[in-house]
Amino acid sequence: MKVITKIGGGGISDVYLVTDDKEKYAFKTLNHFKSSDKVAQAYLKNEYDILLRIHHENIIKCIDWIMINGREGILMEFFEGVKLSGLSKSKLTDSLFIEIEQTIIYINEMLPPIFHNDITEKNILIGFNEEIRIIDFSMSYSESLDSQFLNQRNDLTTDIKQFKILKTKYLKT
Repeated sequence: MKVITKIGGGGISDVYLVTDDKEKYAFKTLNHFKSSDKVAQAYLKNEYDILLRIHHENIIKCIDWIMINGREGILMEFFEGVKLSGLSKSKLTDSLFIEIEQTIIYINEMLPPIFHNDITEKNILIGFNEEIRIIDFSMSYSESLDSQFLNQRNDLTTDIKQFKILKTKYLKT
């Protein structure tokens, strides 16, 4: 795999566009400041474990756990689009928000349920043909996974509450 460029990042991780000369992928790894932090490592591994369980067209697809240039991380589909916050007002439709909400309900109703815990406009991408991807499961939680390092501040309505706040911000109904 060859690293092309950094395409995103946050408090503990960086996301890079990578290629195998045939396909483009996203590679999420801990940033240099957090690479030896055991808690940060647990969050990234948790995200990988959770993404492996989800098979839904509106959730970013996890491909593998790999090492690139000496750094471990998650190889995911590369999805071209814009953050929900960057979408033009004319594209912010009820049907778009219904599809996002149905995707959140899907993961919340899995057995055992998955809670995203960070449903914000920066974690929802909209493609050029209006396809949706929910990304960044670094704060997510599921009863089935080892959560010794993870913050367990969830209840069954956390994601839906976050989504309704987000929907109200963008759709004045």
